[in-house]
Amino acid sequence: MLFNRLIKIVAFCLGLLLLISISSPSATAGRYVLNQSPKTIETYFAKPIADIKYTASYSTSGLHRLFPDFPQDGEFKITFVNNQSQEIRLEPHSTEDKQFSYNKDKAAKFFAYIFGYNPSIWKDITPPFSGGEGFKNYTFCLGDGVATSFTSYRLGEDNISLSYNRACEPPY
Repeated sequence: MLFNRLIKIVAFCLGLLLLISISSPSATAGRYVLNQSPKTIETYFAKPIADIKYTASYSTSGLHRLFPDFPQDGEFKITFVNNQSQEIRLEPHSTEDKQFSYNKDKAAKFFAYIFGYNPSIWKDITPPFSGGEGFKNYTFCLGDGVATSFTSYRLGEDNISLSYNRACEPPY
């Protein structure tokens, strides 16, 4: 009798675990973009509009919907090393007339656009003395090993990137 009860409890627990795993979102929800081949990246962002040695340029139409103030001549690029994506870049090419600012909210939108889920943190890991006269370089963790880096200067922000950074691995 005790054995039958134990079997029922184990079966109930296993059933409950199965139900929970089906109904809850995966912890790795989203899409893998870093360390992927150019073919995999094409499934997310279509064929590159330009491909120069180790960097592929992609259409900015989705980014213009996400960031209406992103300059029309701005670029969206992915850098590949050994046929694996290593860095996702936004190059706004700001001018006196068309400036682009990048902040925590835009970083979160960019991350979600690329990876398919929202970032879990915003943690400043900018090294000391990371600038010069008229500019400053910043680096922030967004979670799951991803950092965003950018250069801030009088026309806004430039050299915006998402890439792997060990300092951004959990635990935070």
